[in-house]
Amino acid sequence: MRLPEGVSLLSFDKQKLGKIWEELRDFCWYLGEGSYADPVFFTKVFTAPDSLIFELPYGYMIAEKVKAGNRAEVHLPFTDHKLSAHSEAVRNALTWLFIEFDLRRVETTVYTFQKAVKRFLSNKIGFQHEGTFRKRALVRNEWRDVEIYGILREEIFNA
Repeated sequence: MRLPEGVSLLSFDKQKLGKIWEELRDFCWYLGEGSYADPVFFTKVFTAPDSLIFELPYGYMIAEKVKAGNRAEVHLPFTDHKLSAHSEAVRNALTWLFIEFDLRRVETTVYTFQKAVKRFLSNKIGFQHEGTFRKRALVRNEWRDVEIYGILREEIFNA
């Protein structure tokens, strides 16, 4: 299946990943538990055979731990902070990911203080809140709660 218009899949080129890391380094704290702020770790994770990076207008959809026939984890860093403007591109990229890898679910994690991101995931994309990991991640020297959101195959196709 072809990728949706406006979405491209990036090759695992370490130089390109270095440029992406430079662009996203201020957002790296939100991609995980702090180790993404290290460019070597960032490159290692995203050159793994089970990772994909989709380039969207003004941002990326990063899929990691993609297990064909099962699940994937995604991160959605947008450098322009205009989440709603990216709804169609994100939904199209997710649909492609579900079809191409025959996934049954996709999940993402969000810090509890990211209210706009949570609204975007729920209201615009169709993710469901599935739970909270209390004091899971150290962010700027403070332990923060992390919420998990998921979307099932039937939910992405029936929305």
